[in-house]
Amino acid sequence: MRHGVAIVALALVILGGVFSSLAVGVETAASIEGVWRVVEIRLIGPKGEAVNPNPQPGLYIFAAKHYSMVWTSGSAERAGSATTWFPTNEEKVQDFNTVIVNSGTYELADSTMTTYPLVAKTPEFVGGKAVYHCRVAADTLWLTMVDTYASDGTQDPWVLTYRTPVKLVRLE
Repeated sequence: MRHGVAIVALALVILGGVFSSLAVGVETAASIEGVWRVVEIRLIGPKGEAVNPNPQPGLYIFAAKHYSMVWTSGSAERAGSATTWFPTNEEKVQDFNTVIVNSGTYELADSTMTTYPLVAKTPEFVGGKAVYHCRVAADTLWLTMVDTYASDGTQDPWVLTYRTPVKLVRLE
């Protein structure tokens, strides 16, 4: 009888290990909840890969069902306006082209996160969606956008040519 109990216990330990190893890479909303700082941005495209290991400021905030992200896509510090608080049209275009801003709701299933912006820098993105590959290890989060659609269903042609893996670390 003791051998039977020992065999059942051993089987449960082995099965537990198998199931826990299958769960690696499966993310939950609780595992990404918090405030994250952008620490690295990669750009992967037809000409190879460029790494920005010291990016400009960026924050992602995840709550139970909502998110907010603001980050600077360029590697150079954003220039202020020649006249403080009164940017020229050229300065406005430069500012628009160097920052990513959107907030809304998100869903997380395994290692796929889909965001649904309720507000965004780009108006046609509101009502659309972005799909990311998501991976969390301890206090590090990697997000790679794999698809993006405008509110009318138009796919962003940029995502067909480029990938931008973003590495973030947890602040809180």
